[in-house]
Amino acid sequence: MQHELLKQLLRLAHNCLTFDFIGTSTDESSDDLCTVQIPTSWRPAFLEFSTLQLFFDLYSALPATLSSLSLSCLVQIASVRRSLFNNAERGKFLNQLVSGVRDILQNPSGLTDPNNYHEFCRLLARLKSNYQLGELVMVDQYPESIQLMAKFTVESLQMWQFGPNSIHYLLSLWQRMVASVPYVKATEPHLLETYTPEVTQAYIRSRLESVAVVISDGLEDPLDDVGMVTQQLDQISVIGRCEYAKTCQLLVQLFDQAAQAYQEMITNMNTSKIEATIQEGRLTWLVYIIGAAVGGRVSFNSNDEHDAMDGELVCRVLQLMNLTDARLSQGGCEKLELALLSFFEQFRKIYVGDQVQKTSKVYRRLSEVLGLNDESMVLSVIIRKIITNLKYWGGSETIISKTLQLLSDLSVGYGTVRKLVKLDEVGFLLSHHTAEHYPFLGVGVSVTEMRCRSMFYTSLGRLLMVDLGEDEEKFDAFMAPLTQAFENLGSVLLNTNNR
Repeated sequence: MQHELLKQLLRLAHNCLTFDFIGTSTDESSDDLCTVQIPTSWRPAFLEFSTLQLFFDLYSALPATLSSLSLSCLVQIASVRRSLFNNAERGKFLNQLVSGVRDILQNPSGLTDPNNYHEFCRLLARLKSNYQLGELVMVDQYPESIQLMAKFTVESLQMWQFGPNSIHYLLSLWQRMVASVPYVKATEPHLLETYTPEVTQAYIRSRLESVAVVISDGLEDPLDDVGMVTQQLDQISVIGRCEYAKTCQLLVQLFDQAAQAYQEMITNMNTSKIEATIQEGRLTWLVYIIGAAVGGRVSFNSNDEHDAMDGELVCRVLQLMNLTDARLSQGGCEKLELALLSFFEQFRKIYVGDQVQKTSKVYRRLSEVLGLNDESMVLSVIIRKIITNLKYWGGSETIISKTLQLLSDLSVGYGTVRKLVKLDEVGFLLSHHTAEHYPFLGVGVSVTEMRCRSMFYTSLGRLLMVDLGEDEEKFDAFMAPLTQAFENLGSVLLNTNNR
């Protein structure tokens, strides 16, 4: 009876804290950014030490079936609008909040319950979404608190099968912490350079370790959840940029091991299909993560040394692509191909375009290792990859559409397009757009593949028109495949009418 009463009281408290007092109708999907707009008349209750402590005490005292409701209330209390307090009051409130979180981390037995675990992850994320890093470093026993948060995050990442939705909130915490580093004015150390590399390493290693378990136990592959993978990669792209040298060193080490093992496997006729699939899965995660790491440059203060590190990573992915492309006629790994396309999208955003310094150490490293001396040569590699995919992946609407999206993105920037139209590979694209070269242009393909054609010809049209002017010969060459198709269609119709 008492538990039922407490349950209803906690639900009432939660409903009060989530009530839309100012009529904003907060979108629940934007949970990370939620601010609780409580009335000013409630201010005295939140200045009382006992109010916040009550919910932490209830969490400790209640059974798991009820304690998650107490944590849900704490999530909302942690998100109370900042303007409710003055600076001193806010600091005191945050200090008490972090103290309660620290107590839970020191005695985490209650977090074995999935609901408690999920709500606690949300509570950790709210610490950074509603407070500044400069405020967090001022709380009592911050060093111990950040150490416990890192330990909890690392252990959570290692249990990759458990609570992927909860992991989002933990990564959100660290992403926001790292993103705030350039703006911290407090003299107290934030210690992120100590603990963030541990989080990055745990994420990377746990994803690689998941591959063999997924395959051997027949589990649902996290790589199939594209939305979740994209979201996590966006977060790790920022987290991994803190102490980037350590991130790159780890990625280089793991990639070299996986790539060497894969190369040995494909030359060994006795390699089982399962072994090859596991190695392809590991490489898929590494390529995705490397793409994210490169893409993270835009959100962090970078320098020439970081660009040189990016160069090391980019060279390795391009070398792997050469290996996998050489085997496409015998079949390929669709997930790995999608990872490569994701990598190229990230590389394009950061290192292709008019704003990129051509003296960037990325291009210097590409020149030294692969002989790719400038942006035009790298663009040739990307266009060749696009042509290869269109040729060999005609049966995969996903890869064809992603490949064409990359072509579309490349053909939008004026400066880049002017470089593209000078390439022999683009000249080939503009004069050989037939089903013989690209099966998705032929007959008998699926409706979804047919939809890709409009994107394809939109991109070709942009490339054609850049320097076309009044060059009728060039226009006729472009139209020749289409003219032939219309003539063939005309012949078919004529023969049909003559019957």
